[in-house]
Amino acid sequence: MVPRGEQTLLVSFQGRQVAVHSSVVGVLDGVRHQFRSMTTAEPSDVIAALVVGQNGNRYGLFERGHDLVVATSITNILEHVSFVVTARLVEAHAELLWFHAACAATERRTVIIAAPWGHGKSTLAAGLAARGWSLLSDDLVPIDPRAGIIHAFPRLPMVRQNSGRVLSRDELLHVAKTESAIVEDPGPRPVSDLGGLLFPTFGHASSTELVQCAPAAAALELLKHCRNFGEHRESAVRYVAELAERAPAFRLSYSNGERAAACVDHTMRAEAISGPA
Repeated sequence: MVPRGEQTLLVSFQGRQVAVHSSVVGVLDGVRHQFRSMTTAEPSDVIAALVVGQNGNRYGLFERGHDLVVATSITNILEHVSFVVTARLVEAHAELLWFHAACAATERRTVIIAAPWGHGKSTLAAGLAARGWSLLSDDLVPIDPRAGIIHAFPRLPMVRQNSGRVLSRDELLHVAKTESAIVEDPGPRPVSDLGGLLFPTFGHASSTELVQCAPAAAALELLKHCRNFGEHRESAVRYVAELAERAPAFRLSYSNGERAAACVDHTMRAEAISGPA
């Protein structure tokens, strides 16, 4: 039931929807901006309903009548809304493998870029988008292991400003972000198009270096970034091992995002690329 006087926006992924209700000026526009092509006005299978309210200079996020979070700015409350909407969609599609990664594609190859916070996923993905790649996802990559499909998850990409040094996780929470390349939904890509797995590491004053790694090492690294590994365990291990055998994997160290993107672009667009090491 829609709360009285409030408008509703639906965020949809693969037929499941999260409803966001609010009468607060700027909230629904902010959610629409964040999720872009994932929003709709037509309800179907709504699996969660969130409410954003305002009391003076404080904003609250509620679900089923319970307080989830209180924030003092609309920017901050929108970050929480984005996090909870994403979490509910992930929970609703537990059959998929969800990776903390970015994903970009050309007409011939798809590349998954997996790394922890602050290691340059978004920077590298934005650099590839500037070179004509389609950006399927900036931060979360869902794969259907049964259908062999990589889905787009087109949230608005946000790139942290370069501080000139490697930051701790706590410091990363306070670094300003800027909007990056627009993620559109180009539709699912077959896993057979997977042309590479990238594991970037940002280091101040590091030279750009792309080094191929063995399938076993690549599989272990990718499993670290599987958000719902606990729900799949052995099947996830088997599937990721198959991916690592199928696609070449690289460790990328860099300090300059443009040079790193140019290096990856050149390598992945090459006519011939060697198989796994």
